[in-house]
Amino acid sequence: MLPCTQRGPHGFGSIETGIQDSKALQATTQDTQPEPGTDGQDTTDFLTTQLKTYQSTPQEPTVAPTVCTVHDATRTILHNDGIPPYNVWLSQDPFQSRLSIQIDVKGDHPSLGLKCAVTPHGRLQLMDMEKGTPAIKIPKWRSTLRRGLLLSVGDTPVRTLADLEGVVATARQKQLLKLTCVFATITSPATHPTKGSLHLYYDQLNVIGKHLQAMREERCQVNQHQTTTARAMEQTMAAQTGTPLVLDPDLGKFLSWKEIKRWPDIQEWRQSRFKMLDNYMNQGMFSEPMPKMGKANIYHMLWRYFLKLDGTRKSRMVCDGSARQGTITLGHTYANSLMAASERLFWALAATHGLMVYGADVTNAFAEAPPPVHPLYMQIDVAFREWWTDHLKRTPIPSNCTVVQVNNAIQGHPESPRLWEKHID
Repeated sequence: MLPCTQRGPHGFGSIETGIQDSKALQATTQDTQPEPGTDGQDTTDFLTTQLKTYQSTPQEPTVAPTVCTVHDATRTILHNDGIPPYNVWLSQDPFQSRLSIQIDVKGDHPSLGLKCAVTPHGRLQLMDMEKGTPAIKIPKWRSTLRRGLLLSVGDTPVRTLADLEGVVATARQKQLLKLTCVFATITSPATHPTKGSLHLYYDQLNVIGKHLQAMREERCQVNQHQTTTARAMEQTMAAQTGTPLVLDPDLGKFLSWKEIKRWPDIQEWRQSRFKMLDNYMNQGMFSEPMPKMGKANIYHMLWRYFLKLDGTRKSRMVCDGSARQGTITLGHTYANSLMAASERLFWALAATHGLMVYGADVTNAFAEAPPPVHPLYMQIDVAFREWWTDHLKRTPIPSNCTVVQVNNAIQGHPESPRLWEKHID
């Protein structure tokens, strides 16, 4: 049975002099003192005597640990495992999802409308927004910022309401227009509530990285297959014509007119442009050239050139419907499109049931749909003038006639996809 001991300040079994090595204490007591209680000695006095005896006994010197540098540790890991060590570090920041929001420094509210409460951990938690203040104008603040922690305001950490009001008062004295508030949110929003920019996180980047790697490998296989197919076609043509095999490295590429002008087959590319404009004329796409009217909705003609794998030269003229043109779009632009998951399901069902899938292509499909709501005009370019005079053999277009009216939907206009969808429904 163990003897009774007093409870010291350092836990069970410790006394005021501190905890000592139990094995050394046991060896000392066996060599120098009789068993406690055999001669009527008190247990507490016995342990006190043994501790004093142990403290007076000379101890072995402590050996300093061997210092191992990072390079030595790396060499050891490489020698033993052959695997380079990972660069792992620990962060003291417990907040992963953060949002930086700019708030206008307006009004006289001491906290710009941020109604916060102090948490038990000494942080400010956003609970609500005061009506009629700049903070209430933050879009989607209820779904993204509510219950979040306010970490800093204007690069100054805040932990109390006094800190928050002090930073706002200083900003008013400096006549600042905006203050940047950093919130630690509970969830990770996909888009920024004010900027609308997408937010990507480490786990999402890992998945995207795998998809990009798969796309690179697939692209390499496709390019190799295209090159092999083009080489086989060139070899067949060379065998039929008796000419030596010369593989064009530009097969299957999009080209610019600046590049095409340096090639000897520029006349063939001009004929491909004439063919494109002939198709538009057969569909009644353009009106006769006319002078430009004031405040007209005018777009530019945009050409794209593609050299197919079989050597066919493809020219396509579309409407430059980018926002930088400063044009007007009055109609709706939303159009339904096939989801990638639905397309995969379609092909999976067709393969599972052994079905045959038929496909069809419509030449200049958008041109079959009606024109946009607002009257649309296009600026006549050099290609159109060459087609008008050299191909159609018509009189040159007067210098004051610079536009043509578009009578149908045309590819590139924001309303064309919706117009085509309504046309085929």
